[in-house]
Amino acid sequence: MNQSHTSDLLNSLKQEFPKTCFLIPKIAREDQYSLTYSPAVQARNPSLILDHLGIEQLQETMPKIGLKNLAQIKSSLRDEAGSSHPEICHRERLITRHDKGVYIGPDVLGSTTVFFRNEQEKQEAKNALANRYEFIDDFPVSVLTQTQEALTDSSNPENPSDIRLRLLEESGIPTAHRNKIKGEGVLVGVLDTGIDADHQEFCDKSICYSYIPLNPTDSSPRNVRGFDTGGHGTSICGVIAGKTLGIAPEADLYVASVIESETHTTTYLRIRKSLQWLMEHFKSDNNKNKPAVVNLSICLPSSPTPPDIPKQEILELYLKILRYDLYQMIQANVIVIAAVGNNPDNFTYPGGFQEVLAIGAVDYQHQLADCSGSGCVKDEEGQEYSKPDLMGYGVDVYSSVERDYQGQSTYKGQSGTSIASSYVAGIAALYRCQNPTLSVDAVKTQILTNVIGLPHISEAKSGKGLARFVLQ
Repeated sequence: MNQSHTSDLLNSLKQEFPKTCFLIPKIAREDQYSLTYSPAVQARNPSLILDHLGIEQLQETMPKIGLKNLAQIKSSLRDEAGSSHPEICHRERLITRHDKGVYIGPDVLGSTTVFFRNEQEKQEAKNALANRYEFIDDFPVSVLTQTQEALTDSSNPENPSDIRLRLLEESGIPTAHRNKIKGEGVLVGVLDTGIDADHQEFCDKSICYSYIPLNPTDSSPRNVRGFDTGGHGTSICGVIAGKTLGIAPEADLYVASVIESETHTTTYLRIRKSLQWLMEHFKSDNNKNKPAVVNLSICLPSSPTPPDIPKQEILELYLKILRYDLYQMIQANVIVIAAVGNNPDNFTYPGGFQEVLAIGAVDYQHQLADCSGSGCVKDEEGQEYSKPDLMGYGVDVYSSVERDYQGQSTYKGQSGTSIASSYVAGIAALYRCQNPTLSVDAVKTQILTNVIGLPHISEAKSGKGLARFVLQ
């Protein structure tokens, strides 16, 4: 579907339909922690909405967006061999209109975005579909604890006063590079404040970049030259794939700007749009057979944070859906890595999910960083597990930041679990480059097995140890 046509449609309807939420198909799950999402299930999801609400197609939009007529869509969606029609969901996103809202989807993550005129309309639709769909409202929330700037501050990438990760032998990075393992053919997605694409670390790379608006219902993602007014995302990308500093300098970067540089806020809808944007690129014809890694600097709270999330049950609902989304990515051969958070007495999500690798921080002497978070997670079945899963270098790590007003590329030392997470994401990219056919579980096993032990730090605080690359 042409994004501009969809954007025009949404802009024309946004005043009439100001309420936004998502429908997540309950039929797509076996249980809370073992999720399935087959093409056949995907193809049937829209027909459930059609059957229950009698939705009629927006006939006037069909010529603009190239949709089939409603009879053809219904016939295909109800086909018992629904698995032969996944393209109906992924390439021709169904846009339907009912007297109780406009439904767009399902998207590549399997959910449908719905727009209502008012709360009453939403409640009536929710009552009609409650047995088969969960309704999730959008909400704003602060998500990023800013990395701490260390004393290191140099504009010369060849002579930093700090240790450069790619020259640190114990990390295994020099070994990888000597064997021409530098991330070639690996897709790395980064959700952060953005990237300064004209910084000298990246100016020779072709970076796929999208700015996801703070209110993504207003327009399609802006696919523009990468920019970053805060520098956090530029630092993360520098550690992962910078030309002179990066662990995997030949990896392909896909960067979505989803966090406001000044306020460090985002919205759930914005996060979902960015994950959808990544998956659409990862599943494209050019990329569908390439291994992928996603690094998340998003740190959602593990307990309610009024007024944005006033109740525990609301938080749990949002986290459940985010976990569902990330599980779809993992099932699509994407390794998901996230910072555990910069509160030493707690952890954050999505790092708190069992399927996601949560990363804490140590310094170059293997001492636990003061800011490195940790905690015990209890799932809804009462099972407990600890986070983080493992550690990365995250104290005074030298990396790129946004250019100054004269256009000069600058560098600084950075500290925090976001930096540590980017280190592990780079290591993961090297493993995926070394053997592109390995599954997500196999690569995670490599990462968790080939660590540097940290016996002086409890496993509850350090996980399996310090990540490194080991040549296989």
